Amino acid sequence: MRLNKDYSGAELLRMYRESEINSFLYKHDLTDEIEEFTHGFYDDYNVTFDVFLNDSGKYIVFHLYNPKEFSDEFVDRFCEKYKVTFEGVTREIHEDYEGNKSIGLVTYLFEIIK
Repeated sequence: MRLNKDYSGAELLRMYRESEINSFLYKHDLTDEIEEFTHGFYDDYNVTFDVFLNDSGKYIVFHLYNPKEFSDEFVDRFCEKYKVTFEGVTREIHEDYEGNKSIGLVTYLFEIIK
C-alpha cells in the first residue's frame, strides 16, 4: 500500500525517518510511564522487571524477576489503565541436579487493544 505515488524517493525517505524517530520517542515515553506506574503500584523499587513493546505494536511484555509474580489487583489495574487485555503468564522452571525445582523468569503478556 502506498501513501501517495506523488512523493519522491527523497521525500519518502525523510517521512520514514521522521516516523521512526517519533516511534522511538513514543515507545520510550510509554515504557517510562509503565515503569513508573508499576513501581508506584508496589511503592517499592525492589520490584525488578523489564518491560518491552514488541515491534508490531501488538503486545506489552513484562519479564519479572522479583517478586516472582504480579498480584491479580495489579494485573486488573494495569489492564484498566492502559486498555489492554491480559493474555497470560509463563514461568521458567529450573531443576537442579538433585531434582529441586525453582521458578526463574516469569513473563506477562498484555495485548494492546485497537
